[in-house]
This record gives sequence, C-alpha cells and structure tokens, in this order.
Amino acid sequence: MGRRSKYDASFKTKVVLEALKEQETLASLCQKYGVAPRQITERKAEFLAKAAACSPRQTRRAKSSRS
Repeated sequence: MGRRSKYDASFKTKVVLEALKEQETLASLCQKYGVAPRQITERKAEFLAKAAACSPRQTRRAKSSRS
C-alpha cells in the first residue's frame, strides 16, 4: 500500500491557481506536481465554491442595482 501524502495549504493553493489559469492540461499539472487528477479537480471546485461565498457584498449590490 502506498504512503499517503499531506500537502500544506500553500501548495494546494498554488496548484489550484495554476489549474484555474488553464494554460496547462490537467495531465501535465498532475505530472508536474505529483498529484492525482481527481485531487486537482476537487480542490478547484472547492476553491471556486468558497470564493463565491467570500463576496456576499457583490451579490447584494447586484440585486439592489436591479431594483
């Protein structure tokens, strides 16, 4: 059985930000950082979900400007 690696937050953020740039394929990012495609995909989705939750003011402004 393989050894499970633990990555710190800065490493995870670095990988996700590169994935968001979409300048490299998922396969090349996996090879570059030594992580599975599923890890990058899940972390990217989690990052985007949390980023949307961090800007509630913008959502309120958009709703109030429509009225």
